[in-house]
Amino acid sequence: MQKGSIRISGKWWYFKVRENVIENGQRVRKPMYHKLAPVAQYRPSSNGEPPPAVRAMADEKLAPINAGKREGLSADSFKSFLESYLKAGIGCNGRPVRKVTLKSYGRDYQVIADLIPDIQLRNVRTPDINRLFKALISKDGDNVRAASAYRNVRSFLSGAFRAAVGDGLADFNPVRDAMTMTGKDADTHKYTLSEVKQLMKVINLEDEKSKDDWKHTMRAALMVALLTGLRKEEIKGLRWEDYDRQQQILNIRRTIVNRQIEHTKTKGSAAPVPVVKTVARELEAHLKRNSGDGFIFHRANDPQAPIDFEYIVRDKVHPACQAAGIEFHGFHALRRGLNTAMKDMGIDYTLRADIMRHEPHTVTDLHYGRASMKQMRAALEKIEAAYLKAK
Repeated sequence: MQKGSIRISGKWWYFKVRENVIENGQRVRKPMYHKLAPVAQYRPSSNGEPPPAVRAMADEKLAPINAGKREGLSADSFKSFLESYLKAGIGCNGRPVRKVTLKSYGRDYQVIADLIPDIQLRNVRTPDINRLFKALISKDGDNVRAASAYRNVRSFLSGAFRAAVGDGLADFNPVRDAMTMTGKDADTHKYTLSEVKQLMKVINLEDEKSKDDWKHTMRAALMVALLTGLRKEEIKGLRWEDYDRQQQILNIRRTIVNRQIEHTKTKGSAAPVPVVKTVARELEAHLKRNSGDGFIFHRANDPQAPIDFEYIVRDKVHPACQAAGIEFHGFHALRRGLNTAMKDMGIDYTLRADIMRHEPHTVTDLHYGRASMKQMRAALEKIEAAYLKAK
């Protein structure tokens, strides 16, 4: 049975005790230090001994160690643990993290890498996380990030600590009760059908023989986004063999994220969607200037390489829209607009959820049937008819 020792270091009382810990993936026995309380709050007695309250704190730390219930906590630093977590690529659920997710975790880590305090993982507490977040806010200054960027950093840290707790490397998740960082509001614009009509006029192919290849590409892509509800990453992942011309169906089988082929966002996202006449017409026009092989939307001269929509939007679409006095809000605004238009027309929620390939929230809707292709096509044809009438 150990007793450990209590001592003052700087402005704090510390408790020293030998423990079995995990260091660089290996179990070792070494002296460990636990920060207990500020000396200013708990003054030593006249003979230099710790007061009873500090001794009680040390006993609380010592009890699980002597009982063998806290063997193997990490001796790694906060920073080295995060680096090993990223290197391992295993999420808090014990499964390998998707490549695209791991890449985003790496970006989140780089945002805070220089701000991570030099502290052992086991000693990280919620105030330490709050100080880290405040340091990031101070570092950003007037260059405020999007709210989602701050949420991503928090989510990354929380997932890492959940994994640490699950592996017995930490006692609890200090991110759970940490402060919330606020940032710029995301663009949640929902295109109206009239706005889409104006957008399509901006990229209208007045001369079928013109060399503005980006226009026929974007016209087809934007119509697919509006009248199928596909996400941009799913549109990038479409191949010509996914398009059943006879049945007029697009089979969603993959996504392209950061130029990497990935599975769809959810299992429910991997589903066929109907192609209405307006979409079919734009796809046929696109096919006339396309190889008809590989990705439907691909890079110039390489049908096996998915397109970089971001480049076209930055260099072509935004300037064209600015010249016309309108603003381009991105592909997802078309998806939001489709759902809003269907809702305004009174289309049933479960049918909208199937078209958008969201998972219905009720048990009945989830387990007792999916809308038929006929129902989904009829709903999209209503939106198509309203779009054609829009001015």
